[in-house]
Amino acid sequence: LGVEQTSFQLGKTEVTGSYRICYCMRSRAASGVCQQPRDFEQPAGELSVGGTMESQLQECNQGSACPVMLRGTAFDSRDRILIFYMSSFCGDTDSAAYPAWIFPTKPTEIVPDTFMGSYRARYLINAAEPGRYRICHCQYVPGAECLSPTASNPLAPELSRF
Repeated sequence: LGVEQTSFQLGKTEVTGSYRICYCMRSRAASGVCQQPRDFEQPAGELSVGGTMESQLQECNQGSACPVMLRGTAFDSRDRILIFYMSSFCGDTDSAAYPAWIFPTKPTEIVPDTFMGSYRARYLINAAEPGRYRICHCQYVPGAECLSPTASNPLAPELSRF
């Protein structure tokens, strides 16, 4: 018997944390179909989901430096935040989804938090115009940069990563 490899699309994760991956072999499932939790009896690994833990309301004054503090797991100095208009959503790939005056912003500080082994990342943005904005986070993943290294503007964000 050779080693086989299978990929599974897990979808978009919403909650950070560590998870155990369990596998179901159809021939061992009670009904011959993998659908009951008890059917997934074989350990297959672990999954660590990093990122921010919750949505937060931040208030800033126009033209002033605005500290944005995020709580989460596995922050990296190559992470970025970008603010989008409230009428858009995080990951919107239309360049009109975010203000032209803002660039992807890196953290100024990453410190351990007392909340369940998490971290706090501090970002500093400058709001050039009044309004309500959505704060979107791009977690650094090797091979999937938050900024486009091939764009004519090296600060061009890979919008689908936010």
